[in-house]
Amino acid sequence: MMKENEKLDRLNSLLKSYNRIVLWGFTENRHSHYFIHQSYYKFLSKHTDSKIIWIENNTENNELLESGDLVMVPDVHLNTPYEQLKLEKPRTDITYIFHPAKALPEDWFENENLKYIRLFEYRNAYLRQFSAINDYFERWRPFVYFFPDAKTLLQPWGCHFTPSEFLEPSAPVSNEIYFIGTLWGDEEGKVNGNRKKIKDFEHKCQQSQMDFKVLSGISDEEEIKTIRTSLFAPNIGALYHDVDSYLQCRTFKSIAYGALVITDTPGFKEILKEGFVEFQNWSEAIEKIKGMTEEERLAIIQKQQDFIKNYTYLDHWLNILEGLERL
Repeated sequence: MMKENEKLDRLNSLLKSYNRIVLWGFTENRHSHYFIHQSYYKFLSKHTDSKIIWIENNTENNELLESGDLVMVPDVHLNTPYEQLKLEKPRTDITYIFHPAKALPEDWFENENLKYIRLFEYRNAYLRQFSAINDYFERWRPFVYFFPDAKTLLQPWGCHFTPSEFLEPSAPVSNEIYFIGTLWGDEEGKVNGNRKKIKDFEHKCQQSQMDFKVLSGISDEEEIKTIRTSLFAPNIGALYHDVDSYLQCRTFKSIAYGALVITDTPGFKEILKEGFVEFQNWSEAIEKIKGMTEEERLAIIQKQQDFIKNYTYLDHWLNILEGLERL
């Protein structure tokens, strides 16, 4: 098992193959992917020697791309009813990370000399899809899969803190519970989103005399300060996130910030192991945490932090770069 400093050395060694890292799009907060790019930028700026630029999805910005660049393009999120991807046809002197190359012209990939990797956030459906059409793939760790023939990597987002930056566990005695994230989807919870599930959770909090608040669009500093005062950090997945094992970055971040995380996504049990808190419903979860001693809660947080050490942006970017090196 590589130590953190060895991983950082390896990361910087792999990045020497590229001129710069370019994050394409979402320089403003108009989509949740803005927060992914923001965290990428913070992590890479702090922990690598590479030059990082973050540019908007504008036609004129194609002129800013240089030979040898490594360009991250969230194509699906930039091809919507609200905007269109303005990236020009890829160049063979540039390497691309497409997330996830599902909304790009097929003729872009006809050139065998094009250098790219397709990045998918892990979902069970994606694993079934790619394993059905690829005879060979590699499982690097739970929920991290590499399909070399498809030039595809499946992995969770993780968090932008490295393990040495994890904050001390915080187990306050509090009657407040905070959910920090986006409230979205239909009111009935039949189409998509988390709106209905969060409203149901709010009702459970009221029944347990807990004060529940939803916050979104706040700074990292505000998020850290707030989540550390919460009795626990509820990770309430959107519709179908549980059955698809979609592993929300919110969970990894809250654990890194020192909060006790309770999640309704069963897939996290494979990562958190004995740090995963079992419950049948949110009422039971709330009462279970309220009944724990401070020492019991601190011990769970410490286990959670130990088990996510390989799911930070350090490993996330190492996986991407080592995948590219293999192609």
